[in-house]
Amino acid sequence: MSHIQIVPQHTTHELVAVLKGLRELAESGDLTGIVFGVVLRGQRYYCDSAGSLHRNPIAGIGVATRLVAELDRQMVRRAEDTIF
Repeated sequence: MSHIQIVPQHTTHELVAVLKGLRELAESGDLTGIVFGVVLRGQRYYCDSAGSLHRNPIAGIGVATRLVAELDRQMVRRAEDTIF
């Protein structure tokens, strides 16, 4: 799966829906690895990897790099929307 989905708003129901979807993919065997970063209350954060991306850190870096690029594009779009 090469599509990266960024959740635009961080409300509890959206987070739960995304996590349920990921769980379903993992349980079906379609999701084999994950790189993630989370923000906890108090602005604490946690980053890690699991599955095939934990066992193959080079691939994990590749996925994380694509995520950074997608977040950068999202940031630029938001900045453009606020300028005009």
